[in-house]
Amino acid sequence: MSLERKGDTSSVEIVAELAESARKNIKDARFDDRVRLVYGDGSIGYVEKAPYARILATAAAPKVPQPLFEQLSADGIIVLPVGGASLFQSLVRLRKFANSRTKKRIWEAWPSCR
Repeated sequence: MSLERKGDTSSVEIVAELAESARKNIKDARFDDRVRLVYGDGSIGYVEKAPYARILATAAAPKVPQPLFEQLSADGIIVLPVGGASLFQSLVRLRKFANSRTKKRIWEAWPSCR
C-alpha cells in the first residue's frame, strides 16, 4: 500500500516517556520523514512550523489556547476538548477566516474521564 504524501505532521507531547515511546514508534513505522515529535507543552503549540491548516488537540484546556489560535493559517481549523478536568467538557471546532473572524461549533458536553 502506498500513502500519498500531502504534508507534514507535528505532534507535541508533554510527558517525556510518552514522547520517547512515540518517537520510537514513528521511526519503526517509517514515518519519521514526515512526522515530527516535539517534547514540550502542547498548549503553546509548535511555532517553528506554523502556520498550520489543522490543529487537533487531544488534551482538554479551559479555553482555546491563544498560541494555538495564532498558529492557525487563514481558513485553519482547530478541534479540541474544552472544559475543566473534573467537570464537563465540550468538543469545540473553531475555524479562523482570513479576516481573523471565527466560526465556532460546539458538540454536546460529556463528563471527563479520570
